[in-house]
Amino acid sequence: MKEWLSRRVPFPPSGTRRFTNRHIRRYAIDLEIVLPVRAVQRTLSNPQHPVLRLARSRLRVVALSVLLLLGVASARDSVLSSAYAPVVGDLLEVFQAEETLCPLATYQYDLCFEVRWAGASRLAELVEAVVADYEAAGLRGGGWRAANGVWSVRLAFGDGGYGQLELFLTEVAPGTVNGTFVFHPPR
Repeated sequence: MKEWLSRRVPFPPSGTRRFTNRHIRRYAIDLEIVLPVRAVQRTLSNPQHPVLRLARSRLRVVALSVLLLLGVASARDSVLSSAYAPVVGDLLEVFQAEETLCPLATYQYDLCFEVRWAGASRLAELVEAVVADYEAAGLRGGGWRAANGVWSVRLAFGDGGYGQLELFLTEVAPGTVNGTFVFHPPR
C-alpha cells in the first residue's frame, strides 16, 4: 500500500481523485498521492410530501385548539364550582341562554352566553327576580351600572366571603344580548 501511494500513477482508478503533494513536502517533487474518494449525492434527508405537510399542520391546529379549550373549560368549571353555581344555572335557564366561547377572556373565570329573544332591560328584570329568590340565602345585588351599551351588576353572598360574581350584558342588536359572568374569588 505504501508503495502504491508513493509512486507516480499516470491514471488514477475510477472513483479516486488525484492530489499532488508539492505543497506538503518540498523535497518530494513530482510525486502524487492518490486518495480514494466516494461519490456523494446530496439528497433531502426528509422529503416532504404534500399530504404529510397538510397532516402535520392540521395536527398542530388540533393540538393548539385542545390547549385553548382546556383553558376555557377550567374557567367555566371555576365559575360553576363556586358557591354561585346554582345562581348561574338558574340565570342561564331563565334567560334561555346558549353558552358561547368568550371572545376575549380577560379573567380566568369567564362564562359567556347569548340570548336571542330579549333586550338587556328585560334580562335585568329577570336578574332581579332570581336575586329575590336567593335573598334567604344571603344573595344581594349591587346597583346596576351602564356605560357604552354595557350593563353590569355585582352579586355577592353575605359580606363577600365566597367571592363575588359580576354579570355583564351587552345588547349587540335589537333582541340579541351577549352576556358574561366573571367570578372574582375571595381575597
